[in-house]
Amino acid sequence: MSKEKNQKEDKKKKKVMTEFDIKFSERLSKIRKEYCEQNGKKLTQQEISEDMGLGTNTLSSYETGSKTPRIQQLIKIKKYYNVPYEYLLVETDDKNYNTDEQAIKNRKAINDIKKILTDLND
Repeated sequence: MSKEKNQKEDKKKKKVMTEFDIKFSERLSKIRKEYCEQNGKKLTQQEISEDMGLGTNTLSSYETGSKTPRIQQLIKIKKYYNVPYEYLLVETDDKNYNTDEQAIKNRKAINDIKKILTDLND
């Protein structure tokens, strides 16, 4: 194989990091460090990755952004760190975000608006 062809294949293999990839990898690294601090443990990425049932260096590749987890891996990460998907996926900065609570608040707000509109029409 020619040197030029090898270089083209290497470029194809390199992942282009999106803004989400960067934010996700930073968030994941932060979650791991906080998890270790809170639990008084000094675990390596490799140990945590194995504890989660992921491949040996999988967590490292997610934290560097060289790989993006599939849904099965996201589920394992969410359960291991006990954080909501919305926090893990950088949709909120609230670690205690609860979609059920949010849905209840949204329904209450909608009902309040409906009541106000009904009162206005009377």
